[in-house]
Amino acid sequence: MNVRIWSSVFSLSLTQLWSRITGVIPSWASKIGEEVNQTDTDDKSSTSDTLQASPKTDLAKKLSIFLSSRPIISQVFNFLRGFHLHRNYSENCDFTTWKDTHPDAFPNSLTPADATLGLVDTAFVIKSGFPPVLRCNRRADVILSLNYAWDPDHFKVIKQTQEYCAERKILFPKIDYKKLESEPIREVYVFEDKENPDVPIVIHFPLVNVSFKQFKSPGVKRGGKAELEEGDFDIDFTSMFCPFATHNLTYQPEDFQKLTNLTTYNILNNTDVILNALNKALKRNMERIPVTKVSKF
Repeated sequence: MNVRIWSSVFSLSLTQLWSRITGVIPSWASKIGEEVNQTDTDDKSSTSDTLQASPKTDLAKKLSIFLSSRPIISQVFNFLRGFHLHRNYSENCDFTTWKDTHPDAFPNSLTPADATLGLVDTAFVIKSGFPPVLRCNRRADVILSLNYAWDPDHFKVIKQTQEYCAERKILFPKIDYKKLESEPIREVYVFEDKENPDVPIVIHFPLVNVSFKQFKSPGVKRGGKAELEEGDFDIDFTSMFCPFATHNLTYQPEDFQKLTNLTTYNILNNTDVILNALNKALKRNMERIPVTKVSKF
């Protein structure tokens, strides 16, 4: 039985596809509506290449839908069905549109009357789930970053997140990428700010095959030709011939099992790194608790 995965590549709209290929929002897209707002140039607080159009005629509306609609998206149950926000919800003092998303140009897009929601992979912006965890009210102490992105740069996700945090004044570790890129790749990296205990500790796991080639489990070396062959494989998502590339929507069972074994090993082999980070975060929190003096009667 083959293992199937879902790729977000089919969720691209024609406008996005053109922008990805050429690097600019097409001029013909800006002519379909009366008002156009390109957030990558006008709104410096947003990193998403967003095109807002308000078509005036029926023909313009149909053309706008054709150019901006995504042909294939994930349809899931609408947990917001029947939930109606107040028409002035965006004017609430706690509602800050610029922090995590572009301002709601069309609030009715929340579709509280629809039975399903159309969801798109967030990897269109950042190929990891950092933004929800970094909300200030969550006060995350330790973040495990598992980088399985299809990109030769093992730190691209961290770079994107650091830029995202810098623009929104969110605390995030400062990282010297030039130094990291000059060193041999490792299974795990710990990024922290030793001077500011409020900055979360980020434990980054790139998808690499380093010691797994010699060890089948932590501390247990491989023995025999068969076991060595099981661990001797390369991961190059950029290669068209790589069985693990994300453009392959079907994985062979043996290839999928190899990835599962590798990722499991990389985590278990660095358990002490995770525990040390957790202990450090616990110690920081304990130091934040004020000491209460108890008087004797």
